[in-house]
Amino acid sequence: CSPPSRYVAEFADALVGLADGEVSAPVQSQFGWHVIQRRPLDEAGRQSVVDDLTAAALTDWFNTAVDSADIEIDPRAGTWVNEGGQIGVLPPTDPTRNQPDPGTDQSGQ
Repeated sequence: CSPPSRYVAEFADALVGLADGEVSAPVQSQFGWHVIQRRPLDEAGRQSVVDDLTAAALTDWFNTAVDSADIEIDPRAGTWVNEGGQIGVLPPTDPTRNQPDPGTDQSGQ
């Protein structure tokens, strides 16, 4: 019930070419030899694949949007991070930086 993108390339390539019920010729991957039978998906299986593909597409879209965005964070709020699979704002290392300047009127008036 998983999309081909979840498998190693050799396995995925063989799987994509199969019709429901069809059995592949032996396929070698880094994990050994495989004989693959494509079984028909029931509705729950189809929905699972759709959900996985939708989540992957949304993740790709989000990552592209974040990578191309010019994001600025007030240093008092933290530091923007977009590397090593981590995306977001890290809290400030100096908690006193979040505090308002004592000489500033904070009443909003």
